[in-house]
Amino acid sequence: MYAKFLTVWPMIILAILIGCGVALQWAMLAAIGRSHGGFQAAWFSCLTTVAALGLILLFRYFQTNSIDNSGIFSTRIEIISIITICVGVVILLSLKDLPWWAGLSGLFGLGLILGAAWIVPSVGVAEFFVAVTVGSAVAGVAIDHAGLFGNATNIMTIPRVTAVLLVILGMAIIRLAGLVQSD
Repeated sequence: MYAKFLTVWPMIILAILIGCGVALQWAMLAAIGRSHGGFQAAWFSCLTTVAALGLILLFRYFQTNSIDNSGIFSTRIEIISIITICVGVVILLSLKDLPWWAGLSGLFGLGLILGAAWIVPSVGVAEFFVAVTVGSAVAGVAIDHAGLFGNATNIMTIPRVTAVLLVILGMAIIRLAGLVQSD
């Protein structure tokens, strides 16, 4: 039981960090949405996610001469390159009307997608979801308190902190239940 506890915690911590990134992404999207509209903010975030994933796939290809060893990808590297370049050009053209940090918004979404693909097989959907929620709640309260990206300021209060602590308690209960169940 103790060995399983130690091997899973790094993944749980990574999921919590992913949740912090998700909260940052939402704050960024809210700021972009205020100035350019919600659909445009979502579109831009999706484009940055696609571009970041394309760059990762290209990097992997040039590092290993293969995108993946599973054979899932029938897409040729040339097509991924063209898509990545085109999306990158659109992002660069869009950034002239956006703050510099807007280009980072999709990276957090990509982190969530990749995190789910890598972490969920080890810890399960519920535990991954709750860990991401813990990170989102902790970062969200801090972001609201600071009013980051020009969003509304919501002062950190005892009820807000208590709510976050209850989410953390929920994560601990799910983790302990998983440890007891696996024995």
